[in-house]
Amino acid sequence: MQAGAKYLILTLALITGIVNASTQALSSNVPHDESVAPENVIMNVTVWPSTRSIAIGEILTATVTFTYTASVDCSFSGYSVRLIHTGTPRPTFEYISSPILGPPAPVTSTYILQAVYTGTAILTAEVYGEEFCGYWMWRSYYGSSAPISVYAIRKFIYLPMVLR
Repeated sequence: MQAGAKYLILTLALITGIVNASTQALSSNVPHDESVAPENVIMNVTVWPSTRSIAIGEILTATVTFTYTASVDCSFSGYSVRLIHTGTPRPTFEYISSPILGPPAPVTSTYILQAVYTGTAILTAEVYGEEFCGYWMWRSYYGSSAPISVYAIRKFIYLPMVLR
């Protein structure tokens, strides 16, 4: 995604109040092909992680919801919902539940992941489906969570010291 598109998403989120400071979820109504959605269509994809900081081996639950608001002339039929996680320098989570749900796409879906590597990850949800605004077309909408940090628990073992 280009820097201009990221700025547009953040600006739209701030103007419409989509960013929720307590959960740090970010929604967007910019389609995957980076074209602007019709003015009478608003799609909000929200990713709600259960925590913002987690230790290796612990379980993270992420809830994805999407809402589609359109005029009388448009409709959206969700086909699938996919949760993608990116980490630095490698993916920090493994899926316990399936990463793709549907068809049909559930409006609210829950994913279970386990932290396996240290780093920072962002969860991104893709809602894929058919949109009708005078004609049918396949379209993807995305929403992302705030960064989630995965840390290692340091355990110390104290052994007696033997001196001669």
